[in-house]
Amino acid sequence: MRSTDLAKPTVPISYVLLTLELAAAHGVGRDAMLKGTEVTTRMLTDPDARIGLLQYGQICVHALQKTGNAALGYEFGLRQTLTVHGFVGLGLMSQATLRDAIEFVVRYYAPLRLPGWNLRHFTDGAQAVVEARETVPYGVLRQYALDMMLVSLVSMLRPFLPRKPDLELWFDCAQPAYYPRYRRRLPAARFERGGNQLRMPIKHLDLPLATANTITAQLVARECE
Repeated sequence: MRSTDLAKPTVPISYVLLTLELAAAHGVGRDAMLKGTEVTTRMLTDPDARIGLLQYGQICVHALQKTGNAALGYEFGLRQTLTVHGFVGLGLMSQATLRDAIEFVVRYYAPLRLPGWNLRHFTDGAQAVVEARETVPYGVLRQYALDMMLVSLVSMLRPFLPRKPDLELWFDCAQPAYYPRYRRRLPAARFERGGNQLRMPIKHLDLPLATANTITAQLVARECE
């Protein structure tokens, strides 16, 4: 991604609202969170509004600094529901199988919702893997962005998985000090690995989605394109 792209309005306002909710839960008000940004009250009520990655990064820095909670990336991912992702969430739940859902996420989720990441899907022996690679230098926000991306993937796909799906998260960083507090709410995690990945048994890929709808899937794919 070029540096000029960082100012383009690409991050949906629903992500800003969720970040504001997280901050509010820690006693940090909206005014303090948005100070110095160009986000207006009107934008917060416009479902089509988007802001640039730089603006969103500024809000995330405020959230981390003002709440004092370095684990907000986990919190963001755990709070996500498919409705947060709007049309992309509808498209995901309309896919025929989990394999189709993952391919939909890889093709549309990052480009349309989190353009600072690239996703790819592949198999590694008996494991299906979704790997995330950043396309921008996150700097001080890298841990937050990494936590948010991987845990968000879990939240997106978990509704369509068995009760005990044997998921595993791989992080290329060292284990954060806050991880033990979230161990029971997250899949098993491995740190200091060669990539940042969500891994699951390959047998899950052929699981049918109870919410599948071929026509809706086609309509959403066309709109996403």
